[in-house]
Amino acid sequence: MAEPKSVPGTIEKIMSIKLSEFEAGLARLDAAAPETNVDGTYKIPNAPGVSIIFEKLEPAVLGGLMRLPRAKVTLNLEALDAPARTKFLGFFDQTFQRGGG
Repeated sequence: MAEPKSVPGTIEKIMSIKLSEFEAGLARLDAAAPETNVDGTYKIPNAPGVSIIFEKLEPAVLGGLMRLPRAKVTLNLEALDAPARTKFLGFFDQTFQRGGG
């Protein structure tokens, strides 16, 4: 059986999400109410050393008729060891998962 890939210290994701939806997801991820500062960096109280940056991007336009919100989300996990990174990324992905399939 192959070993799982290690999770890097910094992960960038392009997500189709509004800021309000993102903040609601962070509240589900950590009930201790993530803290933010003026530059949009969120600190996760129950994961010391983890920070997440939300950067709004231009919306994706599909067929000229539909617009989807987009954001670049950067997860800084460098303060965590490899198993903790894997666990946190799993929680993050599950929290922000959409739809089924």
